[in-house]
Amino acid sequence: MQMTPTTGLTRALNRIDWRRYATLFIFLGLCISFYFLTLWKLGRPVFISEVNIINVIRQVSIVGIMAVGMTYVIMVAEIDLGVGSLLAVCSMTAALLQRHDAGLLLSIVLPISVGVVTGLLIGLLVTRGNVPSFVATLGVLASYRGIALLLSNKGQPVLGIHPNFRFIGAGVLGDVPWLNLPFLRILPVPIIIFAVVVIIGHTIFQRYPFGRHVAAVGGNATAARLAGINVSFIKLAVFAISGFCAAMSALILTSRLNMGSPTSGTGIELDVIAAVVVGGTSLYGGRGSVVGSILGAMLIGVLSNGLNLMAVNPHWQPVVKGLVIVTAVLLDQFGRRREE
Repeated sequence: MQMTPTTGLTRALNRIDWRRYATLFIFLGLCISFYFLTLWKLGRPVFISEVNIINVIRQVSIVGIMAVGMTYVIMVAEIDLGVGSLLAVCSMTAALLQRHDAGLLLSIVLPISVGVVTGLLIGLLVTRGNVPSFVATLGVLASYRGIALLLSNKGQPVLGIHPNFRFIGAGVLGDVPWLNLPFLRILPVPIIIFAVVVIIGHTIFQRYPFGRHVAAVGGNATAARLAGINVSFIKLAVFAISGFCAAMSALILTSRLNMGSPTSGTGIELDVIAAVVVGGTSLYGGRGSVVGSILGAMLIGVLSNGLNLMAVNPHWQPVVKGLVIVTAVLLDQFGRRREE
């Protein structure tokens, strides 16, 4: 039987895993919708202006960096609810060091160390103490928020950030004297840090055995252990990566706001988890990608930015984000049933 072009096209389309591209289609649909909506309401294409695009990416960088670490955690079928509180503690640590003239290097290294050590402690609770990650990180969420408040003066923000530290979150490449490329001079430093973290996270996941081991542990931890993979080490490592990413985001946020606040990162874990899940990473583990999580973060960032430009009541934004998470989980569950 001769196959017609129409039949061949139909079979080719049926072979495509459309779930992999669903986030991309939704993202493009949102961009097109907000372009026309803002053009209609404001009378000019504000949404696609150079300033707004850079602003969206800069805002997404904080959630996006944390989403890289969260992708690894969820890929092993675990969860990290403490990233927001950890961000606050790391932010307060950096701000206090800056206020006491501890120097740029220590103000960067110590908060990152706090993030990594916290991640390792969570990993030990999960692997050695057999504490469910939901409970372990819920404890971190509560206790670290209290620690952040104790580090402050009765809940007050810590001021006194030096200009050289502000370069991390508020600088642009044009501030570098020897950099004279016109198209890079307006590029914010947080976007560069964001891009570097994403590239490293994606490369490790795709090209190194560690990434394959993460997927194997998430797919079937027992089978991975029988195959010779050190499951405990993998889980320790992914929580440490998550802690590192939370600390990096804390440095950017502290620098950008020019202060450390004990309330920083409140509720940000919702955005981070939403970005990862919407980006196609399964909450059951074993399937996902860093690129997908970043696309999910961009989708949520565009959604927030578009709603702000449209002057929509900001109280509706958490409602929309919550619905997005539930919808993504339902689609993932539906996809798993079809595969079975």
